[in-house]
Amino acid sequence: MKLFVRTLILIVFIQASFFVASATAGSTAGEETTIEVFYKNQPPSMETLSQVESFLSPYQGDFDIRYLDMEEPDNAAYMQSLGFPIEHFPFGIAINGKTSARVGGETIVFGNFPGFMHHIGRHQGNWTLDHLEAVIMDPEKLLPDNPVIENNPGGEQDQQQQERQGQGQRQGRGQRQ
Repeated sequence: MKLFVRTLILIVFIQASFFVASATAGSTAGEETTIEVFYKNQPPSMETLSQVESFLSPYQGDFDIRYLDMEEPDNAAYMQSLGFPIEHFPFGIAINGKTSARVGGETIVFGNFPGFMHHIGRHQGNWTLDHLEAVIMDPEKLLPDNPVIENNPGGEQDQQQQERQGQGQRQGRGQRQ
């Protein structure tokens, strides 16, 4: 009988551990993961926003997801504090206040357009929806310091910034349509 009770207690403990682990998946130190999506009310940015919203919609109950128009003065000031520029910048994402992560050996910066938007030919970032998913499922991938993104008119980035963002990423790899 004692063996039965011990086994039952062990089963209950294991089930409770799995419940706690699944309830905190995607968060750090028991905190809810916050995803902030910055966009402009311009066609390429809105196209990106539409795809990112569709991608994030299944996570709406699991994460605190906020969509912020970067042309609002309060949002612009906050963007700057995250290292995002307020001019010549089409799109950005911060996860728990961080804008970069280490995924698959690459430094990923969630600024500018993702891989599926490279057809427009400017403001090209090095992130994909697969990178975003990897980081929201494992926020430990986030890097402690936010890079400062400096875009120029027309979408050109300086060579040093491209190197910092791992610009050598091959087209098509890890991208969702």
